[in-house]
Amino acid sequence: MAFTHVIFDVDGTLVDTLYGVHESYLAVCREMGLTPNEEAYQKNAGIRTPKVFVDYYGMDEGEFAKARAIYGKSYEALAKFDNDTFPGVKEMLMDLQARGIKVAVATARTRDVAVRMFRDPEIANYLGHIATAPHSTSLDVDKVPTVLTCVEALHAKPEECVMVGDRFVDIRGGKGAGTKTIGVTYGFGTRKEMEEEQADYIVDTVEELHKLLVGE
Repeated sequence: MAFTHVIFDVDGTLVDTLYGVHESYLAVCREMGLTPNEEAYQKNAGIRTPKVFVDYYGMDEGEFAKARAIYGKSYEALAKFDNDTFPGVKEMLMDLQARGIKVAVATARTRDVAVRMFRDPEIANYLGHIATAPHSTSLDVDKVPTVLTCVEALHAKPEECVMVGDRFVDIRGGKGAGTKTIGVTYGFGTRKEMEEEQADYIVDTVEELHKLLVGE
């Protein structure tokens, strides 16, 4: 069975930001004399990565502002060279469009940052509506409103849509909005995380995701 309306996360789902995000975390640790902790990093990676500096390192507002500035500067520099879509993503998006499958994007990033993340300008032609998270100073992410915005933009019912993502916030966002969910394990998240969140489907590669979406 092919899906008719697909909503994608960006980081770790369509775009390979794993290196840039991790290196930017390490850049903050180096400049601020912090000991890296991979377990603490993993809890926030690909969601609100800088949140680790508050949750784990206990930074106050001033320290966090400095950490966030270092992180942002490092990430912007690396993103110019390292933000490529995962192999097979462009072909998948092209095929979905050719088959008449509607596509939207739900991301916690701002719209301008989300668009810049795609180094190949042609990718934007296959994305359809891009919904960004409501402006908030909170470090916590709730994707339900963003997913619902996509559902509305696709002129569909929630049950006609599927949310695809690599972290628990994506699966919770889809379930909270009433869509089906697909968890991918090639990004920031793990199969264990997807199983614990009870994603409706779990795939390990872009190729598997592509076949699942088109019903092959």
